[in-house]
Amino acid sequence: MRLITIFLVMVEHSILPFVVAGDNTKKIEDAYNNILYHLLLDGTIIVQTFFVMSGCLLAYYLELFASKGKLNWKIIPKGIFLRWLRLTPPYFIVLAFIMTWARFTGSGPLWHKIMDAEVGDCRRDGWLNMLYVNNYVDRSQCMMHTWYLAADMQLSILGLITLVVAKSNRARIVVLSALFSISLIIPSVQTYYQDLYAYFTITPEFVRALFRNNPTFNAYRRGHTNISCYVAGLSLGLLINNLQKTKIDMKIYAKYKYLYWMLVPIGIGVVLTSGIFYMDGMDVPLVYKAIHSGALRGVAGILICAIILGMVLRIEDTYRRILEWQGWTTPTRLSYSAYLLHLIVIEILTGTRTTLIYVTEFQMMVVIIGTSIVTFLIAVPFWLLVEAPVSQFIKVVFPAKDK
Repeated sequence: MRLITIFLVMVEHSILPFVVAGDNTKKIEDAYNNILYHLLLDGTIIVQTFFVMSGCLLAYYLELFASKGKLNWKIIPKGIFLRWLRLTPPYFIVLAFIMTWARFTGSGPLWHKIMDAEVGDCRRDGWLNMLYVNNYVDRSQCMMHTWYLAADMQLSILGLITLVVAKSNRARIVVLSALFSISLIIPSVQTYYQDLYAYFTITPEFVRALFRNNPTFNAYRRGHTNISCYVAGLSLGLLINNLQKTKIDMKIYAKYKYLYWMLVPIGIGVVLTSGIFYMDGMDVPLVYKAIHSGALRGVAGILICAIILGMVLRIEDTYRRILEWQGWTTPTRLSYSAYLLHLIVIEILTGTRTTLIYVTEFQMMVVIIGTSIVTFLIAVPFWLLVEAPVSQFIKVVFPAKDK
């Protein structure tokens, strides 16, 4: 699921060369009237999968520590440090490359527009990325796609504190329910009082500005506006652990497989709901935008949790066989490296163009597939030389029995 989500994020970001260097711009404008394109334009909600999975794994492993009597206040600073150590070295290498050598990797009429601002911002604000607070810094264009890493780090701290403070099942139900309820209100209030769009949608103006100065995007990437899916993930991790402890016969859930198959079509329908808020001739009241802004994340989190829970309970074999295919193993190991590197590949591809692109569906597929292949090929040596050694170092210094 993580690999598929990262690939979909790459697809979203691959729009950049077509918007910045597109020849037939009317093709791009007409895409907003095509419902199928809205799966791409409104598909930014897919990033919530990361938060659900992160929260689920955190809660699940903390429950294992709790069963050994190791869940105490000491786990909070140690957990924060281990997560920082796991994410930061590969992140720092990519950041250092952007600060130093990136501007020498290409040239062209668009090169300075694409690269100069990011290089300058990384030199000035890169240290904020290393502290994982860059999603609250609106002035910086430094590695914009890493807002997710900052938000995830912030939510991990929230999750650690929540589960350490609330140790009993009753306390966790109360606290997590309260957090989930509050998390639905926060985006709604922010959308209403700042007069934002119902949800962050990719627009030509936003892409041409290279992700700058978009109030809706700024609100979208905050840690506090993404709490709902993380809390849903925490609840899912606790639920899975409890189900395994009770050793329930999973076969009794097989009767729900037809309902389970509906989750993906329902999810597609949920994604498409954002499109009605900016259709031509539609003037939706701000209060409805606010309600949608809060509810969308909550509904998405519940659907993603339901899909993961169905995998655990083995409700059916169709989705499960796809997601459990052994062919995902190797590219999944490369997924974090690919996530860090893919936007650089797209920016170099865009900045080095000397001609305009005639936008067609076939041309878009060629760029998307080509970008993905190049990114994962670059990710192989990066993983071997940076990410894998760091991961092994952490395992040696902090053995599993000590974590």
